[in-house]
Amino acid sequence: GYDPYLLKDIAHPDLPEYKIYIFLSSNTMTRREVEAVENRLQRDGNILVFIHAPGVSGELGLSETSRRLMGMTVTLDPEFSTHYKYQAVGQDPLAEQIEQLHTSTHGPILFIDKPESQGATPLAVYPQEAGGNRVAAAVKRHADWTSVYLAIPGGFTPRFLRNLALEAHVKPTGPDGDATYVGNRMIVLHAMSDGPKTISWDKPADLIDLTLNKTVATAATNYTFDLPVGETAWFRYEPSTE
Repeated sequence: GYDPYLLKDIAHPDLPEYKIYIFLSSNTMTRREVEAVENRLQRDGNILVFIHAPGVSGELGLSETSRRLMGMTVTLDPEFSTHYKYQAVGQDPLAEQIEQLHTSTHGPILFIDKPESQGATPLAVYPQEAGGNRVAAAVKRHADWTSVYLAIPGGFTPRFLRNLALEAHVKPTGPDGDATYVGNRMIVLHAMSDGPKTISWDKPADLIDLTLNKTVATAATNYTFDLPVGETAWFRYEPSTE
């Protein structure tokens, strides 16, 4: 599951604590919002992900905003228009299948120049024909937090999100490759392939299959069941009294 917020909410005193923060569109970040990230989020093992052009339209500008948010400076070359596509590099787990995301969008190229000199690890480059192997995605693991930069606007692959969770020591609820929805004590799984499925949760709970209207697991932290491709299973979990 996830919770959506506006950029301005990052400075709100009641913002809950998470392990992963993904900034899908941070182009307009203000000085106050950058300071909130520095003071509140860059700690405790958190992972901060910034996409495309953080601060490019904000009061601090792209270079200073990206440097302060990530410890990596994003460079914009307005004279070079590129097709947004990744080519994975290296062996970092976050680079796994990252090349499966590409868009038909063209735009000015954004990249991390000389990431190794900034203490960062490249995850992907632009293909030769689209950007001359300039770094399009990178990760920097600080002492107590991690920053990730993705140049392509529009999101990321399911595998990338799953690997982010593993990096943050967050165990995914559902199996790899299926669509899993979690929230309000509900777990919904839509099968993208045939076979046994295992869902997991943190604390012992009783699991109720809402289609069968029966309890299928008691005081459990996981449950395995068969689900044919194209079908959806609906569950509710209640804290165990045992």
